[in-house]
Amino acid sequence: NVKEYQWQQMYSYAVQYFKEHGDLNVPFGFSCDNGKSLYEWVNTQRRTYQAGKMAYEHIELLRKVNFRFEPKYRRKSPKQNEVRPETSS
Repeated sequence: NVKEYQWQQMYSYAVQYFKEHGDLNVPFGFSCDNGKSLYEWVNTQRRTYQAGKMAYEHIELLRKVNFRFEPKYRRKSPKQNEVRPETSS
């Protein structure tokens, strides 16, 4: 299956990126040795997951590299959870 082969190839690049950087927060424009955009691939995986169309095996593989399935803009930063002290005028 050509699509599965291509997915596995890009997954191997994602694993390599994860090992080097400790996350999969791939910057815009980051490309692999094969000329394909790892940034675009990561975003495609998020969209596929959100649409409920991702194969269970792919979900499990992505979890092994701590893949964040929600888009970055939906993630809560630690600061959003902080209680801010009131300031007096």
